[in-house]
Amino acid sequence: MSMARSAARELNLLDINCKRADVSKIRMNKKADKKLGAVADMFCKVLCDNCMIKESSMLYRKLHINNLPPLSEVMLLYDVENRFASISYNFLMQAVVEAQEEKAYGFELKMDGILKTRNIKFETVKKQIQDDKRQNYILDILNSSIILKKIKQLDIVSIRINYSPDMRRWLISIKSLTGAATWILMPPVMQAIMPVESEIYRFMELIRMLSQAVRR
Repeated sequence: MSMARSAARELNLLDINCKRADVSKIRMNKKADKKLGAVADMFCKVLCDNCMIKESSMLYRKLHINNLPPLSEVMLLYDVENRFASISYNFLMQAVVEAQEEKAYGFELKMDGILKTRNIKFETVKKQIQDDKRQNYILDILNSSIILKKIKQLDIVSIRINYSPDMRRWLISIKSLTGAATWILMPPVMQAIMPVESEIYRFMELIRMLSQAVRR
């Protein structure tokens, strides 16, 4: 299977819920793809021998991760969204964790305030059973002070964690301002918020914590 087809298959699993532009018709994608490539290179530079780029296609990179269990792969991608006078390339960092849960679960991060910095906590998605012991156990871990503190250290836009019984896997999806890019139409310019070394460490620490939380 070619990298492009493999990447397309992965994208079908990513549970992205945004207004997505038709990426095949946007000439600026090549510029955005270079920005994403630079972000992926920075991840591997910071993680040294623990990281290598396993797959690469337009607006998508899959990183192979060593010695950071339970992580084995992390996907970095841009989800494209049309805005007024600009095109946003939302940065998503995602991980898949295999598991044997009996039912579907879903959690998402809630944030209040103009800057989305108050009352940060995880909640269950709609139609979840409130007295489910396994669900409540995971929710308590997600809302532990160490995880919430790590989130506050990063420019997180959203976090979604879902389990699919059919696929036997958890999907952890983190959207962040750091790493994102924007094509401003007037004047035409591509801007990106590149992560620094400390932010990459925090990203990896956070996604490991979330991965460990759902495996307990």
